[in-house]
Amino acid sequence: LAEISKAAWKMDYEQLQVLFQNWRNRAFACRGTVIDVVRDGDTSYMIMDVGNTSRQLVVLENQTTNTSPTPGRRYLAYAYVDGQYMYNSAYYPKLIALYIDYSS
Repeated sequence: LAEISKAAWKMDYEQLQVLFQNWRNRAFACRGTVIDVVRDGDTSYMIMDVGNTSRQLVVLENQTTNTSPTPGRRYLAYAYVDGQYMYNSAYYPKLIALYIDYSS
């Protein structure tokens, strides 16, 4: 946790949407409210709103943590960029969660 939190970039949502291919495997700190949890086969995806004033959605693939997030709660996740994922007919940045915990 200490290593990834030190290496994680602050969320830059606008650039992440554009540069997700160039930023593959770059770690980000994602702080926000989980608005939905989607299951696709054996994989669980958290849809998180990381925006402060407007809705900014990221999709977190929860494959390495034991956390079962609850929609409506705030979390802090450290995750690395993996590509894009379609949610509700739109593409959003997809990240692989390495660590997830409740946030205030």
